[in-house]
Amino acid sequence: MGIRDVLRGLRSGGKTTEDDGLDAEAPEPTWFQPRYDGCYQVAGAGIVLRFLPGGRAFESTDGDDPGPQQQNPCRGEYTAAGRFNVQRQFERIVSYIVHEADPIAIRDGFEANRFDAATRVAADLQFVFKPDAD
Repeated sequence: MGIRDVLRGLRSGGKTTEDDGLDAEAPEPTWFQPRYDGCYQVAGAGIVLRFLPGGRAFESTDGDDPGPQQQNPCRGEYTAAGRFNVQRQFERIVSYIVHEADPIAIRDGFEANRFDAATRVAADLQFVFKPDAD
């Protein structure tokens, strides 16, 4: 660090060019790792979620098995931070925010806030994992 950097630091309150942006670059959370060998269901609500490798998510609201095989699937992409949107073609988005939990507990189920943009209804739902029947 030279004399210019010291003087520049004095003018900017002690912050140097090396300090710029370091605090703003927090690592992306990676705790949301759903299972791919089954579905997550909400008892009594008929909402079913299926996650596939590559960050793909599918939702079914009629109790059917969601996935790419459906005629007009409600699909989207999930993040390792537990946020994702799903949408059917030409329809409004449904947003999910998974409440942060222990990654091991997510294997059996999780709680998430679901917001349907079409009806403007938000609800906290408890999803329980159900493995595929082989």
